[in-house]
Amino acid sequence: MTWCEWMPDRSSGSAWVQRMLSRENSVRRPRRDESEPPDGVARLFVEAEGLFHAMAEIGRRPGIVELDCVIVDPSSRGTGLAHSVVNKACRLWSNDPILSGLSVEEPFIPLPLVALTRDAAMANVLIQSGFQLVPPRRTWRSLWIVRTRFTSLPLRTVWYLHLRWLVRVIKWLLIGEPLPEGARQPQRRLNRWFQRRRRPFTMLINAGSSKVFMAPPSSSGTIKVSENDSIAALASMHVHVVEREEEQTPNTAIEDWDIGRQSEVAEVIDLTED
Repeated sequence: MTWCEWMPDRSSGSAWVQRMLSRENSVRRPRRDESEPPDGVARLFVEAEGLFHAMAEIGRRPGIVELDCVIVDPSSRGTGLAHSVVNKACRLWSNDPILSGLSVEEPFIPLPLVALTRDAAMANVLIQSGFQLVPPRRTWRSLWIVRTRFTSLPLRTVWYLHLRWLVRVIKWLLIGEPLPEGARQPQRRLNRWFQRRRRPFTMLINAGSSKVFMAPPSSSGTIKVSENDSIAALASMHVHVVEREEEQTPNTAIEDWDIGRQSEVAEVIDLTED
């Protein structure tokens, strides 16, 4: 099977995105309509034969660009798809100045790319993709009393991340969410109340356990990309390469080149816009 990476029609993976987000308690809560990503966020997929297998979201935050919601379908885990979608997000971050809030007309240095995770497998994927673990240190922000994970982040970014965490916990405690598709419905009301608020309780239990990984702007051109990763088509432009067999021998090809004879084209590149 050949894996194909691209950014498909946003409405085509709505049901799959909702199903994956509802199963993972360590990411954001799914919205009613996931046909489009949240405002200011780019969504990337890994798709094969019309089926979605992995996704990631990348968006600008105050002072940084955040890599979030990296999810792989349970039936496709262990095949390196997380590494593929993370590398795809890194390429988009290093090549798209709009994602960093900059102009496309001038050379740019992107904002730092940051990812937070408490999963060991995801941490390994980030390290292999060029991220660096930010070690906790004592700074003036913590009055040199405790070590903090956010030493390398701007102060406005730290305030934003903490405020977002607090708002999400309070909001999701007040407003529950449906259970994942196929989950067994609890019989008791108290159990049902806790199950519908499983996400904020997971955040409270694991508060402070996430590690901060950062890809600084200086390393934007050195992101590790595997040889099998394909170059994604941006916006609505697709590149189709069709290979044709040649029956010409190498000696004949050299002779045709010397006398200026035009041979059949070996590759046809079609640049079309949908």
